[in-house]
Amino acid sequence: MLLHPYYGKIWHGLHVTHAGSTWSTNVPNPAEAKVSLSAKVTDAAGNSVQTYSNQAYAVG
Repeated sequence: MLLHPYYGKIWHGLHVTHAGSTWSTNVPNPAEAKVSLSAKVTDAAGNSVQTYSNQAYAVG
């Protein structure tokens, strides 16, 4: 999972954990920004999908 708080200028990778059927991550919020998120998943056969949420939320 990736996030960027500065309109796509800087992307940061996030550590994702898996427990049972749940996947999760912690998002470190900047002091003030509109944060976008991107996630890419790939199955064991190599099939993948990627999704973006542009300006998913605002901080500050």
